[in-house]
Amino acid sequence: ELNIHEVLDHSVAVFAEEARKRKVRFVKVYDPSLPPVKGNRDSLIQVFVNLIKNSLEAVDEGGRIEVRTRVVPELFISEGEEKRMMAVEIMDDGRGIDEETLTHAFTPFYSTKEGGTGLGLPISLKIVHEHGGLMRIEGLERGTKVSVFLPLPLRSEG
Repeated sequence: ELNIHEVLDHSVAVFAEEARKRKVRFVKVYDPSLPPVKGNRDSLIQVFVNLIKNSLEAVDEGGRIEVRTRVVPELFISEGEEKRMMAVEIMDDGRGIDEETLTHAFTPFYSTKEGGTGLGLPISLKIVHEHGGLMRIEGLERGTKVSVFLPLPLRSEG
């Protein structure tokens, strides 16, 4: 079991110096009611470091990246089981994502970056799936939002 906020704080701290130099602001909006999640700390750090790196590369100097956690109010049905989920949302005010890139975002070796391997998002998705979770990318009016959904323990009845 691990505290997802500690994982996120560690992931954000990796980029503190670069963000400071580029005057990029990290805004953390954490849900204090989140229980611990089951998972591999290092693997989840790898996911969030990759997602934050993508956001940092997309924003201009003086940009903003918001890292938000919340309990998802509705239950997910997966493999015939009801699951409670939490969401980690990483939103930036960068250049956004076009339809073509959105369509191929999780395709191995697809990259829009000079020198990019195209493996960051597919590997992140694999890790999230191994944790019983889901991942979604959406374009915003300004920027991009990546949501990682991870299972929470079901509340015990009684």
